[in-house]
Amino acid sequence: MVQPFVRLEASRNRETGGTGLGLAIAHQLALSLGGSLTLRNREGGGLEAQLRLG
Repeated sequence: MVQPFVRLEASRNRETGGTGLGLAIAHQLALSLGGSLTLRNREGGGLEAQLRLG
């Protein structure tokens, strides 16, 4: 989930929005600050993100 997202079909950008880089950037930022980013699926849908900084 923290790997940069690559779109196979660029024409869908407007339809779905975003670049798919948010979690990858947050993960690298957390690591560079001596921390971590933990991701968990939430029951019923969605995602829980926990950012810890050293």
